[in-house]
Amino acid sequence: MKAEIAGPGSSSRAQRTFTLSGRLLEALHIDGPLLLAVLAVCVAGLVVLFSAAGEDLGVFLRQAARVGLALGVLLLVAQIPPRILRAASPWLYALGVLLLVAVALVGDVAMGAQRWLDLGVIRFQPSEIMKIAVRAPGWSTIARCPPISARSWRWRWRSWCRSC
Repeated sequence: MKAEIAGPGSSSRAQRTFTLSGRLLEALHIDGPLLLAVLAVCVAGLVVLFSAAGEDLGVFLRQAARVGLALGVLLLVAQIPPRILRAASPWLYALGVLLLVAVALVGDVAMGAQRWLDLGVIRFQPSEIMKIAVRAPGWSTIARCPPISARSWRWRWRSWCRSC
């Protein structure tokens, strides 16, 4: 099995390192390629921000701290079992709707639009919660579907192309 992961002709140290990082990502419930893609986008965004801000290190460091905080939240949310997320999805949706109603009643106006809730410590847009909450019911639906084989995808693609 180790030879399959690291490939033929690789040293045992490379195998141990790869399997150790693989085991770490698996223990943290993180998809390695997806994490690398997210990190690449974050780094590219920070580079562009640094350049656009006139190479102001303060702006760069504040945004880097926010990216670090977001990655920490990502790691925390990845530890929540999927069954709990499925059970919480209707409640998350209800919370989002209540927060949107609160914005309509007591929301702050910024840049000409009333879309912010000011909690004293933090200001946020409840629409960000709704971006997740609207998709949440679909997660359980997708999780219950049986896996689709490559053959089935080819058949669907051909039938779609014929209908066009």
